[in-house]
Amino acid sequence: MSFNAVALIDDDPNLIKIGTTVLTKIGGKKVTSFISGEDFLAYIKDHVNIYDVILIDVNMPEMLGTEVVDRIVEKHPEFNTPIIFLTGMNDKNELKELFNHTGVIGVISKPFDPMELIHLVDDLLEAKSGV
Repeated sequence: MSFNAVALIDDDPNLIKIGTTVLTKIGGKKVTSFISGEDFLAYIKDHVNIYDVILIDVNMPEMLGTEVVDRIVEKHPEFNTPIIFLTGMNDKNELKELFNHTGVIGVISKPFDPMELIHLVDDLLEAKSGV
Protein backbone atom coordinates (compact mmCIF):
# COMPACT_ATOMS: atom_id res chain seq x y z
CA MET A 1 0.00 0.00 0.00
CA SER A 2 1.32 3.45 -0.87
CA PHE A 3 0.86 6.53 1.27
CA ASN A 4 1.66 9.75 -0.53
CA ALA A 5 -0.18 12.82 0.76
CA VAL A 6 1.29 14.08 4.03
CA ALA A 7 0.39 17.12 6.13
CA LEU A 8 3.27 18.26 8.33
CA ILE A 9 2.40 20.73 11.09
CA ASP A 10 5.17 22.13 13.29
CA ASP A 11 6.14 25.57 14.55
CA ASP A 12 9.86 24.84 13.96
CA PRO A 13 10.83 25.98 10.44
CA ASN A 14 13.92 23.75 10.52
CA LEU A 15 11.85 20.66 11.23
CA ILE A 16 9.44 21.63 8.47
CA LYS A 17 12.33 22.02 6.02
CA ILE A 18 14.07 18.78 7.00
CA GLY A 19 10.85 16.78 7.25
CA THR A 20 9.57 18.03 3.91
CA THR A 21 12.88 17.37 2.19
CA VAL A 22 13.21 13.83 3.53
CA LEU A 23 9.58 12.89 2.93
CA THR A 24 9.54 14.26 -0.63
CA LYS A 25 13.01 13.53 -1.99
CA ILE A 26 13.61 10.18 -0.31
CA GLY A 27 10.10 9.03 0.48
CA GLY A 28 8.39 10.22 -2.68
CA LYS A 29 5.62 11.85 -0.65
CA LYS A 30 3.65 14.97 -1.47
CA VAL A 31 4.00 17.14 1.63
CA THR A 32 1.94 20.17 2.54
CA SER A 33 3.45 21.97 5.51
CA PHE A 34 1.86 24.30 8.02
CA ILE A 35 3.63 26.44 10.63
CA SER A 36 0.67 26.42 13.04
CA GLY A 37 -2.41 24.47 13.99
CA GLU A 38 -4.56 27.47 13.07
CA ASP A 39 -3.20 27.50 9.52
CA PHE A 40 -3.89 23.79 9.17
CA LEU A 41 -7.44 24.08 10.53
CA ALA A 42 -8.18 26.95 8.16
CA TYR A 43 -6.94 24.89 5.21
CA ILE A 44 -8.77 21.65 5.96
CA LYS A 45 -12.12 23.22 6.75
CA ASP A 46 -13.06 22.46 3.14
CA HIS A 47 -10.56 19.64 2.57
CA VAL A 48 -11.01 17.13 5.40
CA ASN A 49 -9.57 13.64 4.75
CA ILE A 50 -7.41 14.68 1.79
CA TYR A 51 -4.21 13.44 3.43
CA ASP A 52 -3.01 9.89 3.90
CA VAL A 53 -1.41 10.90 7.19
CA ILE A 54 -1.01 13.96 9.40
CA LEU A 55 2.24 14.56 11.27
CA ILE A 56 1.68 17.15 13.97
CA ASP A 57 3.82 18.61 16.71
CA VAL A 58 2.30 18.26 20.16
CA ASN A 59 3.74 21.40 21.73
CA MET A 60 3.15 24.50 19.60
CA PRO A 61 2.86 27.99 21.08
CA GLU A 62 -0.59 29.09 19.95
CA MET A 63 -2.44 25.77 19.95
CA LEU A 64 -1.32 22.34 21.07
CA GLY A 65 -1.38 19.56 18.51
CA THR A 66 -3.84 17.69 20.70
CA GLU A 67 -6.19 20.69 20.54
CA VAL A 68 -5.92 20.75 16.75
CA VAL A 69 -6.91 17.08 16.59
CA ASP A 70 -9.81 17.60 19.00
CA ARG A 71 -11.12 20.54 16.96
CA ILE A 72 -10.95 18.57 13.71
CA VAL A 73 -12.90 15.68 15.21
CA GLU A 74 -15.43 18.06 16.76
CA LYS A 75 -16.10 19.93 13.51
CA HIS A 76 -15.72 16.99 11.12
CA PRO A 77 -17.23 13.76 12.49
CA GLU A 78 -16.32 12.11 9.17
CA PHE A 79 -12.60 12.73 9.84
CA ASN A 80 -10.63 9.47 9.53
CA THR A 81 -7.06 10.42 8.63
CA PRO A 82 -4.33 8.70 10.67
CA ILE A 83 -2.38 11.04 12.95
CA ILE A 84 1.20 10.74 14.12
CA PHE A 85 2.26 13.10 16.89
CA LEU A 86 5.78 14.55 16.95
CA THR A 87 6.95 15.31 20.46
CA GLY A 88 9.89 16.07 22.67
CA MET A 89 8.06 14.52 25.64
CA ASN A 90 9.62 11.46 27.20
CA ASP A 91 7.34 10.81 30.17
CA LYS A 92 5.69 7.44 29.50
CA ASN A 93 2.35 8.47 31.01
CA GLU A 94 2.20 11.64 28.91
CA LEU A 95 3.09 9.68 25.77
CA LYS A 96 0.44 7.07 26.54
CA GLU A 97 -2.14 9.84 27.00
CA LEU A 98 -1.57 11.02 23.41
CA PHE A 99 -3.16 7.82 22.10
CA ASN A 100 -6.49 8.84 23.67
CA HIS A 101 -7.06 11.27 20.81
CA THR A 102 -9.13 10.08 17.86
CA GLY A 103 -7.09 8.86 14.93
CA VAL A 104 -3.69 8.71 16.62
CA ILE A 105 -1.70 5.73 15.35
CA GLY A 106 1.72 6.66 16.66
CA VAL A 107 4.13 9.02 18.32
CA ILE A 108 7.58 9.92 17.03
CA SER A 109 9.95 11.33 19.62
CA LYS A 110 12.05 14.38 18.83
CA PRO A 111 14.81 14.65 18.08
CA PHE A 112 14.66 11.93 15.46
CA ASP A 113 17.01 10.86 12.71
CA PRO A 114 15.63 12.56 9.59
CA MET A 115 16.62 9.57 7.49
CA GLU A 116 14.46 7.34 9.68
CA LEU A 117 11.38 9.59 9.45
CA ILE A 118 10.09 8.05 6.25
CA HIS A 119 10.51 4.52 7.61
CA LEU A 120 8.78 5.38 10.89
CA VAL A 121 5.84 6.96 9.07
CA ASP A 122 5.48 4.07 6.61
CA ASP A 123 5.83 1.44 9.35
CA LEU A 124 3.13 3.07 11.49
CA LEU A 125 0.77 3.42 8.55
CA GLU A 126 1.33 -0.13 7.36
CA ALA A 127 0.76 -1.48 10.87
CA LYS A 128 -2.46 0.52 11.11
CA SER A 129 -3.74 -0.71 7.74
CA GLY A 130 -2.75 -4.31 8.43
CA VAL A 131 -0.41 -4.53 5.43
